[in-house]
Amino acid sequence: MIGAAAARPWAVALAFALAHLAIVLAALIPTLHSGGDGASYLALAQSLRDGGGYRELWDPAMRPHTQYPPGFPLLLAAAMSVGIKPWVGFKVLVAFFSAAAVGFSFLWARRAAGMRAALGVAGILAISPGVVDQGRWELSDAPFWAMTMLALWAFACPAPPPSAEKTGGEPRAPDRRWMAMAALAAAATLAAYMTRAAGLPLVVGAAAWLAWRRRWTALALLTAIVAPFGVWWALRGRALNAPGYAGFLWYVDPYRPALGRVDAAGLLERMWANVSIYASSHLPSLVIGWIDGRRALVLGAALVLLALSGWVMRVRRPGAAEFWLPLYMGLVLIWPREWAGERFLLPALPVLLVCAAEPVRWAAARMRAPWLAGAAAALIMLLSVPTLRLEVVDARRCQAAYSPSFTHPCLSPEYTDYLDIALEVRGRLPAGSAVLARKPTLFWAESGYRSRVFPFSANPDTLIAAARAAGARYVMLDQMDNVSMLYVGPVLIQRPQAFCVMRALGPARATLLAIVPGAERMPNLRSRPGDEQAEVGFRACGPAYWARGRALPPAPPG
Repeated sequence: MIGAAAARPWAVALAFALAHLAIVLAALIPTLHSGGDGASYLALAQSLRDGGGYRELWDPAMRPHTQYPPGFPLLLAAAMSVGIKPWVGFKVLVAFFSAAAVGFSFLWARRAAGMRAALGVAGILAISPGVVDQGRWELSDAPFWAMTMLALWAFACPAPPPSAEKTGGEPRAPDRRWMAMAALAAAATLAAYMTRAAGLPLVVGAAAWLAWRRRWTALALLTAIVAPFGVWWALRGRALNAPGYAGFLWYVDPYRPALGRVDAAGLLERMWANVSIYASSHLPSLVIGWIDGRRALVLGAALVLLALSGWVMRVRRPGAAEFWLPLYMGLVLIWPREWAGERFLLPALPVLLVCAAEPVRWAAARMRAPWLAGAAAALIMLLSVPTLRLEVVDARRCQAAYSPSFTHPCLSPEYTDYLDIALEVRGRLPAGSAVLARKPTLFWAESGYRSRVFPFSANPDTLIAAARAAGARYVMLDQMDNVSMLYVGPVLIQRPQAFCVMRALGPARATLLAIVPGAERMPNLRSRPGDEQAEVGFRACGPAYWARGRALPPAPPG
């Protein structure tokens, strides 16, 4: 029977988790995530649920998927099997994982740094606007964070002396309990790795820590549990000749492949640029929400310097977390800057906060000011409140605006245009149609038509050949970022007679075009443009491009 002293930490963890869950649900935004990953997970989950294997339902070829590990899609497939539906149902499910992550972060911090530090860390995590924001989207980040913290907490269980593994006879009770925790840690490590490819540093870090501590039985258990999936996933990707995520790491810019691969000097430059952007923007935004440049830089730099100092202090007697942190942060720092964001810091934030608390506690002991660390945590929490309040107010406004006829509230106009066109053409294109688009998973999710990203080339022949290879008759021009205008825009300017307009929302807004027959034989009427803009006229597409009787007007009145 668990005594009151043993039950108390779990009760505190549950209180923090429930408080965080209530905040996340209050800040829930009902529309889908605009990044496209959520729609990718939906497609993969549907493929698994329907017995079609792990395939990209959004792609015209329905290719086997090799980029995201199948853990989160498997979770969503199971959720859909019991009646949970996108997008709100998925968001609520992820919110529970975010709450669990806060609870496990408290339990790990208590084992790693004591009750006082754990209370401060959990309090910050529970109400940090950036953490709340990451917990309200239908993405894998919160489940990955929860699995990571569960693994770190289980690895932090006090272990018996190394010699205990060599004793004969039945294992003593403490040994049996620790091996049970080691099995839990290994299972959570596997779950993290299956959820995100970024779980690999946890596998390597945990294995290195167990080897350093000479926990050979636990290391063998970790290997036996994690290795089969890791080997299968690697061999599957190789058999399908797919690069996965790692293939994009070495581009100078993943959106400009013509720039080539990054060299050693370029990689160091990227890492320094990422240190700057994470310290001056993403880390402070994750902790207390959006603030202006100078205050963000001061807070971010202070947290980074404190965390680095604290890690050096803690690495004298390291746990699995101290082995894992530099490996994970190294991966974050070599990631292309174009993909940097708060979400990648989420699983590391509890460890960073515990490390940052270490020099503060040291200073408090020297100054005989035991209240110093608690005051620092309270100040951070106080600074979080205004942004958190705005998040909840904005979310309530989005919830009130959401309806079957207005399903994209609180997205930027550029994303709303893109999704509105996709929704408008649902059921209006001929059966089996496919579209080249900037975010193909989003287009598929809203339109029901398969889609593939257009080639990152401004050569008309390249785009048209890619469309023919995909069986795509349509191409989407959008304003979500500069990628569509960088590649599709110049193609339209050079060869306007190869396209006609299906649906246009107005000047400098999203437009769906069709590729006319014989487009590859038509001449370029203009040379490839530079930065200048050009007025180009396009004819409207005829009935042959629409499903019978389902045409839309190419442009709104006026």
